[in-house]
Formats: sequence, structure tokens, C-alpha cells
Amino acid sequence: MGATDSCFISEPTNSLLMKERCLIVMETKKLQCKGGTCLGEVNPTWLKQPGDTAVALFGAGLIAYGGVLCAVGYYRLATGKGKKE
Repeated sequence: MGATDSCFISEPTNSLLMKERCLIVMETKKLQCKGGTCLGEVNPTWLKQPGDTAVALFGAGLIAYGGVLCAVGYYRLATGKGKKE
């Protein structure tokens, strides 16, 4: 058994809780390392978990919305439109 297949618990307190957390971490690690770790742009590790795609799309949507608002603001500054008088 290698170091990557196990989780060492050094503190005797709350050992059951620590074992449960360790199992969760190891399950997540298996999922993240599935298919290798040097995958690059084809299969990034940050899109392997079930909810990752939705979070990435939400973030991309926020960035796009901010970009549109910046473009509208620059247009209004350049043309002098949208002033409050």
C-alpha cells in the first residue's frame, strides 16, 4: 500500500470523524486523478466533479456580463451619452 492509497491519522481524538473525512478526501482524490493528472486543456481536473460544470458556466456568465457592462460604459464615456443632467 503506497502513500497515495492511504490516509494517516496522527491524533487519537475524534478518530472516527477523522477516518470519515479521510475517506471523503481519498474518494475525491481518486476522482481528480482519474485518467492521469497531466491532462491539460482536453480534460481539466477542475471539471471532473459533478457540480463543476455548472459553477464554471456561472462564473463565465458573470465575466461575460461584466464585460458587456464595461463595454457599454466605455461607449457612453466616448460618446457622452447617458449623462445625468
